[in-house]
Amino acid sequence: MLYNLKIFRILVLSFIFLSGINHAMAQDCSSSGACTCGQDLAPSGIMNDHLHNAGQWMVSYRYMRMNMANNISGSQPVSDNNVYNDYLMSPGKMNMDMHMLMVMYGISDRFTAMIMPSYVVSNMSMNMPNGGNAVMIMPGTTAAMPNNQAISGIGDTRLYGLYSITKNEDIQIVASLGLSIPTGSINKKAFQVLYSDIHADYNMQPGTGTLDFLPEISLLVHASGFDWGAQAIGTFRPFFNTNGYHYGNEGVAELWAARKWASWVSNSLRIEAVADGSMTGADTRLFSVMEPSANAANYGGFKAYLYPGINFYPGSLFNIESRIRIEYGLPIYQYAQGIQMASQSVISAALDFIF
Repeated sequence: MLYNLKIFRILVLSFIFLSGINHAMAQDCSSSGACTCGQDLAPSGIMNDHLHNAGQWMVSYRYMRMNMANNISGSQPVSDNNVYNDYLMSPGKMNMDMHMLMVMYGISDRFTAMIMPSYVVSNMSMNMPNGGNAVMIMPGTTAAMPNNQAISGIGDTRLYGLYSITKNEDIQIVASLGLSIPTGSINKKAFQVLYSDIHADYNMQPGTGTLDFLPEISLLVHASGFDWGAQAIGTFRPFFNTNGYHYGNEGVAELWAARKWASWVSNSLRIEAVADGSMTGADTRLFSVMEPSANAANYGGFKAYLYPGINFYPGSLFNIESRIRIEYGLPIYQYAQGIQMASQSVISAALDFIF
């Protein structure tokens, strides 16, 4: 009940904040080739929503931190004791930090290319029966189980081509098609103190191991005093990786609005809905009864998030435009297939340079 009240307060305050001041400065899209139909106001979690003019570059460092804790099944919490009925351990907390470098280049005024490599750092702590004392691992084998996993490495790399279907001062529709290249490892090891060939959980691996297709379509509208946009994003995974599994297909819907208060600052509010399909196949070098994240049956579901955000515009130096964008997201609804860790918060930030 307290959690729902907290979410309601955030919703009310955010909408008041976005709609309160009528004399906010409107963005001048004609003054800089880097600005197209209000894309300058887009929150940090929105990508592939704009194009660049021919010969123009944008280099962006992006950071995302996802915090998870406790367990749910469906939309209901699951206690550690219930998890111990089927698994040796229960996840306590997990943090995932993703560092991304995004480079965009305008090949023409209507076509922009983008590449985005990534680096992923994941940490997950475990809760165990009897406070972490010796646990039966295999029949006839008892050992002190380490109560955390820490994995890091290069993630998958994304390539995109973006095309402007409609481009004018008031509205823009952008279609993009991308590929996720499996540059991230799916063979990181865990619990090497006990077994040398047990893979880390699926969600701890830096990569997916599969070549995925990434279609998107974005709508941007520049209105009087504020901007808004919508996106539909897909991830299609038709191939198995070398370890015999692939994640389910994913669909994402985004809706956001932003208002610029002065030449140097704007605020945004974004709602995101994410639907994940079930995992197909399984990694045979993963001990599936170790804990729920090691079981391929415990993937897939639906989540909705609310993201208030703020953007800063330091200005131009040596003809390089810059901006700083920050968002803080909270889940407003979660539904998990099987037993999964519950999302607690998401932090998203971007530092952009346009020249």
